[in-house]
Parts: sequence; C-alpha cells; structure tokens
Amino acid sequence: MVERRRGGNEQEREETAQLILQAARRLFMAHGYRAVSTRQVAEAVGLTQPALYHHFATKEELYVAVALGEVARLRAGIERIARREGPTRERLHGLARFLLTTVDYDFPLMYHDMGTELGEQSRETLGAAFYGGIIAPLAALFAAGQRAGELRDEAHGGLSPAGGAGLFMAFVAHFLDRPLVGERTARPGGVEASAESLVGLLLEGLGARVDRG
Repeated sequence: MVERRRGGNEQEREETAQLILQAARRLFMAHGYRAVSTRQVAEAVGLTQPALYHHFATKEELYVAVALGEVARLRAGIERIARREGPTRERLHGLARFLLTTVDYDFPLMYHDMGTELGEQSRETLGAAFYGGIIAPLAALFAAGQRAGELRDEAHGGLSPAGGAGLFMAFVAHFLDRPLVGERTARPGGVEASAESLVGLLLEGLGARVDRG
C-alpha cells in the first residue's frame, strides 16, 4: 500500500509540473521573461506561489525548463525533416514550413531572453541545447548539401555549415508573424508562399534576373 501511495503521489506531482510548464509556456512566450511572475503562473494553474516552488525553485529554473522543452519539440521535427531523402532545397522548404507553422510565439523575444535575462549557467545550458537541438541538425543538412554540390562552401563564396544554419534561422525569425526587424506584415499566399520565399532568398539572394535580350 505504501508503494502504491508513493507512486500515486509521484504521478500527481508530475501532472502538476506539466500543468505548470504549460501555463508558464503560454505566459513566457506571449510576454517574455521579465514581464511574467511566478505568482501569475501559479494563479493560472490554481496553485499558491509556495506550492509552485515545490516544483520549480525559481522563475529562472521554470523558464529554463520551458525553453528546454521547446527546443526538444523543435529538434524532433527538424531532425525528422533534415534526414529525409531528396534535394537540399526541398528539405529546406520542408523545414521552413515546419518552423513557420510550429513556432507560435515571438521567437526573437525568446532568443533575446535566453541571452540577456538569465544567469550564466542558465545561458550556457540553453545555448548548448539550442546549438545541439536546432543549429547542429541544420548544419548537418547544409554540410550534406555542400558535399553534394548543391550549396556553396566557404572556399567558393558560401558559408560554413553552422553559418548557413544560423542564417536560415534568422530568415525564419524574419518570416514569422513577428519579424526580427520592423512591424508585423501580412504575407500573401500564407505559409507555403512564405516558405518558398524564404528558401529562394536564402539560396538565390535578392538579385533580379533581368532579361536584356
């Protein structure tokens, strides 16, 4: 009976922790780290603030847990698409479409918070997770595209695989509803057209092909 009761308590604790994480994700992703308090998160779940601290000792610990969960969620999709067969362009298009439909928050704000609002240890933890979960699988795709002759490498005026991955993510941030720079803009054609534009700009740039014949 003791073991059964202990297992039940552990299950309830895990369920409560998941509810806290879900509420924290909604608040942090909508308003950013600084604007959200643990009291707000606790109230959203129906807990007292001290009860929340039984699961997450500080706001920073809670934010790190939310961000790690988000990176893991994105990593699963990125790795699945990046490993597909087919031309690099098609896989980049699939990745752009996945990210544009999956990232439902202000990605630049999250990236800013990760780099400026947290302590050094938390920054290192999230930086390593972001690189390993998002940049590394994208860089592997860029490296494969370079080996196949589909993308230029550094020796031929291109970028390193990691540099290409970073540029791709900067383009994704721009094409989200809340772009990296400027006001929110409506993009004709929806996600599919945005993904096509993103990959086209990444691979071909802004130079116009002018028919001088």
